Amino acid sequence: MYPTKVSGSLALQLFQRITWWDSDLDLYTNAEGSSHIRRYLCEKEGYVSTEDRGLADDYASTDELIEVHSLVKERREGDDTKIQIITTKSDPLLCILAGFYSTVVVHFFSWQKAYSIFPQTTFIDRRCYMLKEIDQFHAPRLAKYSRRGWQLQDVAWAGEPRVPALEGTRRVGDQHSWIIPLNTKGIERTGKPDYVSAFANFHVEKYGNNRWGGRGPKYYKITAMGFRALVLRHRYIFASESWKDFLGTRMDSLTTMELLKLDPAERPSWFADAIRFPVAHYSAPYVDDPWLTPRSWTFYDEEVPKWYRQWQALEAVRPNDRLEVPFITSSYH
Repeated sequence: MYPTKVSGSLALQLFQRITWWDSDLDLYTNAEGSSHIRRYLCEKEGYVSTEDRGLADDYASTDELIEVHSLVKERREGDDTKIQIITTKSDPLLCILAGFYSTVVVHFFSWQKAYSIFPQTTFIDRRCYMLKEIDQFHAPRLAKYSRRGWQLQDVAWAGEPRVPALEGTRRVGDQHSWIIPLNTKGIERTGKPDYVSAFANFHVEKYGNNRWGGRGPKYYKITAMGFRALVLRHRYIFASESWKDFLGTRMDSLTTMELLKLDPAERPSWFADAIRFPVAHYSAPYVDDPWLTPRSWTFYDEEVPKWYRQWQALEAVRPNDRLEVPFITSSYH
């Protein structure tokens, strides 16, 4: 199974229980998944690839994006059905968190659950805050969501109520998000477990200066980065350096133990002599090495949620730190 997520306006429609017939289906996946999905849609579902390789309608930009493929299929009513396949360099979720231009479209779903990252501002306050600096590129998109009933605003202004979901370090599955479990009956449970998305860590802060000569920030900036380790099956997303160091130290130690378990001939060439070779976060720089882990190798993904809570507990006792609130198993209602 390829790491694929549905995002953009279709995910927004799912949460709002509404249908906009002129909207597209935006699929975010990696390069291998993009090729497979395009082939299936063209050969089995009657879609035709177009020459349109521009950005997805609700997307801005990010270094995580490789390309966009547009597929169309004629309907009897005369309007085309359009699917945009957004190819990402690594984890599609990293591309989603870092790439959208406004809070109103930061929602996604996969086979297990649907997540809305800013439900309070989107569905209760009906505010659309900016995640990129406004320019002419955004004009038609802003007009579209204004017609659909959202009030457009760069950031929450001084004197207005605080917006906790737009302040500090968060994770995708925290209590600020609206989470809808999906019916998975009859679906083969393969691919990434849900906690990989739920524990994706990101940071939100006001950013930028008023380009029109005013004072103060002009949009919110979301920061998120990828994390890999040889003792983790999946890629993870983090924003806090403290969390990265907490997890990375454990990954280095556990990776060393796994390598020492092996016969020296089975170890990767870069490991050399584990007794003398310092292992300091080599998990990330060497993870792309063609060396494959043996069957006896132990992975520790299931421990990540527990370690995250341990990190939170340690951070909570540090003075003068602004932290993500403690983990709560709940959904937004």
